[in-house]
Amino acid sequence: MYFCAGKFIKMRYKIFAVIIFFTLCFCGCERIPVQQQEEENPAYSPDTLRKIASENFDDVILYVLKGEKNGDISAYKANYLCAQLTYQYTPNNLTAIKYCQNALLALNIKDNYKDRVEVLYLLSNVAYAELDLNTSIKAALEGKAVAHKHQMAFEEASFDYIVGRCRFNMGEMEGLEVMRESIERARKVAEKRIEFGHLVFFVGDLTLCYATLGHSEISYMNNLLSELDVHERIVNEMENRFPQAKNYCDRNRYQITFYRAVAYATLGNLNEGDKYMKQSLTTRFAYTDQEHYRHIEYYAEIGNLDSVMAISNKFPYEGDTVQRTFRRELTLLEIAYRKAGEIDKADAYAKRIEAISELIDQREMQEGLAVNAVKYETQNYRLAFDDHEKSMQKLHLMLAVIAIIIITFVLLMALIHKKRTNTMEDYMIGLKKQMSKIANKQEAQKANEKANRSLNDIVEGQKLYLKKDISRSVVSCILGCSQHTLTKMLDEIEPDLSFPDYIRNLRIKHAIKLIKDNPNISVQQVADDSGFYSLSAFERSFKAVTGMTPKTFIKNN
Repeated sequence: MYFCAGKFIKMRYKIFAVIIFFTLCFCGCERIPVQQQEEENPAYSPDTLRKIASENFDDVILYVLKGEKNGDISAYKANYLCAQLTYQYTPNNLTAIKYCQNALLALNIKDNYKDRVEVLYLLSNVAYAELDLNTSIKAALEGKAVAHKHQMAFEEASFDYIVGRCRFNMGEMEGLEVMRESIERARKVAEKRIEFGHLVFFVGDLTLCYATLGHSEISYMNNLLSELDVHERIVNEMENRFPQAKNYCDRNRYQITFYRAVAYATLGNLNEGDKYMKQSLTTRFAYTDQEHYRHIEYYAEIGNLDSVMAISNKFPYEGDTVQRTFRRELTLLEIAYRKAGEIDKADAYAKRIEAISELIDQREMQEGLAVNAVKYETQNYRLAFDDHEKSMQKLHLMLAVIAIIIITFVLLMALIHKKRTNTMEDYMIGLKKQMSKIANKQEAQKANEKANRSLNDIVEGQKLYLKKDISRSVVSCILGCSQHTLTKMLDEIEPDLSFPDYIRNLRIKHAIKLIKDNPNISVQQVADDSGFYSLSAFERSFKAVTGMTPKTFIKNN
């Protein structure tokens, strides 16, 4: 009834005005910088450039650079187009990398964040194709930071995928989980046709990784079948949304059918394998030179050596690509020729495999590669921490606004009624007491949690660091605390101590004890028993902590 009183009508508008004022002051929406996109010149459209490139590649590069010189397009656009064309029409990835780097230098970091993300994404992919994993991860580091800042969720997940793919090529199996998780996040936000195109490529690339592993461990074939199901669902979803992409979707369906044949053959189910292989051969995509190479995988798995050698003789492997997938294909050929009794050819393939393995090892030992991989992990934690800090600041501001509104409303009501049962001083004293009680209660709860749940007691006492799948989120869940609280716990152990370094130090400490207690133990056994996924990861970590390799340490002890 009071709100209908005549005296309060004017005052009510004043109250609403105060509420709106404080809301605008403290809860204003964060503005995203306006993107200044360069208008596309029809003379430099993709169709125009492809037409020129199809006749003479050198002419299209000269055409683009002349456009930059005449002022028709910017230096950024010219270098970006040259990078795309070089990557698409030539094997000269190093030149494409240089064009990407020039395009980045020509950009204004503050305003052109979308252009910067596009160039960094292209750079990370070209560098990966060149097997320059160091440059690829560096570009992904910067790209993810820009995408995260401007809430470009699909692009952020795409950079995560690239890093996961690089880590897999470094020999780290954790890369597969990074790839799978980034695909799930990208799938939730994919809307445009080009985004679905990237997403389908990501899933197809992940299936190839599992197919590569299947030859060494048959259990990976079950993972391959699961990923092929995911691949098929995303392809169907893309075709439903974008019927014009049918040809691209059909090509992926061929790949799905073929690798189902390989998976079932590897698992020993030859009937299913034969069924899917015949189905894949009914498509027009099965008869290119590239696909003839791929058929070797199936025929090798079912033991059809004649077909393997027939394809190999008709489409010989020329040159050596420094890639794990290529090494696997050569391994299949070596096995086939050795079983067929053609020892000379088998030995020749074995030498090529050994040479490629040495090059892969050199790539993986590239200076700075492991450091940048760790930087990327650290960046993930830092971005998550920054997001948490921003949300907490916003929450505090909202609480402050609510408190100010309540206090203002109470004061205005008191002035209107001119009835005070207590003075304002008494009221503020009572309010402070209530706030003090709440603060003391929260501090007591925090103290109890800290006293009852010790990070060292949980992780070291239960030897959780020996579990290969231990992660920051798992430990936070066990402790019943937030990841922000876990970060503070690590700071109490050692300032700026990251979770990966904390786990790594405990594992190395355990490894040193194993070596001292068992002088004859092998380095591989120490790595396995200390929670490391791979021998190479253990050796890098051991040397980083102790200053010497495990073998040297064992000899000295």
